[in-house]
Amino acid sequence: MWAGREASDRIVGYYSYLFTFPSHRIMIAAISALSTMGCTLAFTLAWGPASAARGILYGLLGLAAPLLASDLLATVLFRDDVFLTPRRLTILSYASCFVYVAMALLSSLALVFTGGDGLIARGILFAVAVNAFLRHITISVFSTRGLKRNLATAFMQPALCLAAGIVLLPVPSVRIPVLGMIGIAIVIGGGQLMLWVMGRWEGAHSGLRIMPLFRAFVLAWAEEVNGPLEDQIARVGEERDLSVDSLIYRDVTGGCRAAMIVPYIHPGPFRNVGSSAMPEVLSRRFGKELGCEVLVPHGVSTHERDLAHSGESERVTEAITSSLASGRSSDLASPVVRVEREGAQASCQLFGDAGLITLTLSPKSCDDLPEELSNRIMEAASEMGVTAVVVDSHNSLLQEDLLNDSDVDNLYRAAVEAISRAREAPRRAFSVGAARVVPKEWGLDDGMGPCGIAALAVRFEGGQTFAYVVLDGNNMRSGLREPIVDALKARGIGDAEVLTSDTHVVNAIGATSRGYYTIGERTEEERLIEYVVEAVETAISRLGRCSCSHSRTVVEGLTVLGTEGLRFLGDVLESAFDLFRRTALAVVPASLLLAATAVFLL
Repeated sequence: MWAGREASDRIVGYYSYLFTFPSHRIMIAAISALSTMGCTLAFTLAWGPASAARGILYGLLGLAAPLLASDLLATVLFRDDVFLTPRRLTILSYASCFVYVAMALLSSLALVFTGGDGLIARGILFAVAVNAFLRHITISVFSTRGLKRNLATAFMQPALCLAAGIVLLPVPSVRIPVLGMIGIAIVIGGGQLMLWVMGRWEGAHSGLRIMPLFRAFVLAWAEEVNGPLEDQIARVGEERDLSVDSLIYRDVTGGCRAAMIVPYIHPGPFRNVGSSAMPEVLSRRFGKELGCEVLVPHGVSTHERDLAHSGESERVTEAITSSLASGRSSDLASPVVRVEREGAQASCQLFGDAGLITLTLSPKSCDDLPEELSNRIMEAASEMGVTAVVVDSHNSLLQEDLLNDSDVDNLYRAAVEAISRAREAPRRAFSVGAARVVPKEWGLDDGMGPCGIAALAVRFEGGQTFAYVVLDGNNMRSGLREPIVDALKARGIGDAEVLTSDTHVVNAIGATSRGYYTIGERTEEERLIEYVVEAVETAISRLGRCSCSHSRTVVEGLTVLGTEGLRFLGDVLESAFDLFRRTALAVVPASLLLAATAVFLL
């Protein structure tokens, strides 16, 4: 088991806290409708049907108008802000609207049962205090535009709602607005205390602070602004020398017919941060340079090998380019040999002295395989005179990763036996063809990356055709691999393996417990199989006699997250979230209780 597994699982667990909101237009419409209907109902409950018109008036002018007008003014103040966009400012007002309407309804019910004078006015003033707290916290955390602009944006809306309430609500005494302002001051003081406590938190590593880290994470997740988070990751990362294997298939004229590039660099952590887009970067760059389809499956690697900076992908591509011409070429290949050991499957096909090895536990659930497994396989292969190119098929995942040490041992034994048997098999000429299909109906939020579905068909002379299928996604739904392979066999294809690229550009797109959708969760199975068959049959139609050259590129001094960096980020999230929870439990109830006492009881 890889060392950072526990830390990675802890970090992934925080994806469950992400959530989404409706579109901007829907929220604006909801604010208008909810304010009008809620206040009409509240006034009707409190003072009878004759007050319905006053409720409509207050809903429109006393609530909806201040909320939307303050959003418009805030948009002007934050027109150059990356995160506090018009939609996100409206999200704050959308949440506030629910608070206002709820307090108006609760206050009207209290008035019905108690006859208390001024209860609706008091309730609205308390809602103003609650929303002043929420806006102050949110804008202070996410804005870096200066104190004056932050304060203006945070308190403009509560001030407008307070003024509208004083003018449009029945306020029996000037004392009530004064008490409301006291309540507002109390909750703002509580919010400031929370910000002070969180701002003082400092990690043990490189002076890392939770507020900049949290802001950087949200910017990367919500706006794909990678720089701040990548700088934070680099501070806790480590330098590693990482390798990339390349198999280039050239026809008799020397033209490139297909290529497979296997990076032992993990595509993570999410969106476009670090090396998340590595499969697309390599596929597009070398597809253009070589003039052929380039498949990029998931080389054995874990989140410990996430690059800290996306810019380092350029260093990787330059290093690969410089080493492509150095590979030894062979026009002979072995057939594909499959071996299974207690559910662990490995295949091996030799091209000269380079062995293309795939590993899978499907249909058992499994995420990233540990790098020590590929190291062991490469060492064993080297002793047999074979250079192993080790692919983690990454093609079967349920909700939980069930990988255990026995699985790792079984994969190792299956791989070593497959290499040994492939060495003993006859070597013959071979033909290669490649094709790609990019489904238009699925995108990142469905778990399908921009490179779609690529297929590499290899026909062993006088023997069967084997298809390597690479889907640009982060793993596949458990149980999907088998019907895909069966569908290809039913069409006369000898055998196949289905791989994924493990692209992380599909991660952190929507709010899911895992943080992304695997291939097959939102991609309809029958249609997906049709696309795979189309890609493979097109690849077969392009078969041509080839030779294969293999090169291994070692890229030195890459900054990666590393074992300690992964653990440290897990610790940061855990301790900081715990601090936030404890601070919020101490400050928020006390502030709201004091504010409610001031507004309702004095």
